[in-house]
Amino acid sequence: IEQKLMSLLPRYEISIGGKTVCEVTKKVTFFKPKFVISGLNWEIDGDLWRDEFQLTDGENVRMSVSKKWLSWGDSYHLEIANEEDVLICTAIAIVLDMVLYNDENESIL
Repeated sequence: IEQKLMSLLPRYEISIGGKTVCEVTKKVTFFKPKFVISGLNWEIDGDLWRDEFQLTDGENVRMSVSKKWLSWGDSYHLEIANEEDVLICTAIAIVLDMVLYNDENESIL
């Protein structure tokens, strides 16, 4: 995961095995956070503020994320549909956590 610093909004490039797989960029919105995942035709559906969301490819759910509330520190439950998506889905979840919570409480996924 590499943060692209020459950007007005948070932008992260995710690479696996030296090959760039996708880029996650936060968009400007007023009421709820929105992210674009370029390089993959995946979208984020759900409520990022309530920590309940899914990554979909338009037809299939690739990953479901829910925050565990009664735990020490921030803990998340990731349900990843395909074993080959484990690295990329985990990296995307880390980026979302960093962007949404880094300034507030230094949360780590």
